[in-house]
Amino acid sequence: MRRFRRTTGFTLVELLVVIAIIGVLVALLLPAVQAAREAARRMSCGNNLKQIALSAHNYHNTYQTMPPAILHKPPVNNAGIGPNNTPFWGWSSFLFPFIEQQPLHERLNVGTTHLLVAVNTPILLDMMQKPIPSFRCPSDNGPPLQNGGRHLLDGKPTAVSNYVGVNGAHYWRQRGQGINVGVFVENWSTSFRDILDGTSNTAFFGERRWFMLDINGNRKLPRAANIFGIRRHNASQSGTNGVFGTGRTKINYNGTRTGRSANGFSSQHPGGAMFALCDASVRFIPESIENDYNTFPLGDDNQARINSAAARLTDTAWESLLGRHDGITGQLP
Repeated sequence: MRRFRRTTGFTLVELLVVIAIIGVLVALLLPAVQAAREAARRMSCGNNLKQIALSAHNYHNTYQTMPPAILHKPPVNNAGIGPNNTPFWGWSSFLFPFIEQQPLHERLNVGTTHLLVAVNTPILLDMMQKPIPSFRCPSDNGPPLQNGGRHLLDGKPTAVSNYVGVNGAHYWRQRGQGINVGVFVENWSTSFRDILDGTSNTAFFGERRWFMLDINGNRKLPRAANIFGIRRHNASQSGTNGVFGTGRTKINYNGTRTGRSANGFSSQHPGGAMFALCDASVRFIPESIENDYNTFPLGDDNQARINSAAARLTDTAWESLLGRHDGITGQLP
């Protein structure tokens, strides 16, 4: 008698069903995996800000002041703001010895050698073009070097930073300009005794991303910030956003004016940005924090609210967070 041996295997229908099930499971798991990765990146970003804040505390313990937001070195004009396109060292450079970058600080001779000289010295420029991970948010997908715009130093690209010092609640503030002034002001060193609202209620450092999409889906380039310093675009304060930011706009402003997103705070973290407070704690501040821009929605052509006297009062949690001596300690979310 002839014997038949039966072979076993999957039919085409069974195989397609298994593939479909695997596809569904991957589709369900992928958002969770992406969320877990973003949570890890946000934690790493928070650690960066924590280390920067602690390095500023160590700087204060050594010199009894904070580093200046921008240090003026000659040449400067009679107004003391420096001629057009002149580079000046920023606060990050002064923190290098306290954030494991002592050799870099010594080679650049920060504060003694003029930044204009440094960026035109090939060996020093090469050092300033090496990215420093402690100053980059892992979620940000911008380039490692500034590649254009006002953040070039005497036309030279240097390493990008995603972290800026807090200058104040509205427009750029100098040392004596109103109650909205923050911790970092131009050519001036504040100290902890100047933070009258309390170190746990005052923002120290915040984030800024490299690029964003505006409300029309167009790509805008805030270009984050500079690690080493700034150059002046003209005789005003334009260009100083390379080292500090203000609260003139809400977090993650997505209006059509690139200049406003380039002056404010933003991140690639969904829904807000990371901030270090003056007590060296780190908080995720949601973009929905109470502010004039959420309470009074503004189109780019409607400036009545922001230009009014009422808009410059420190009357929201966002504004009080950014000012160091406004007398108001708003409730943080």
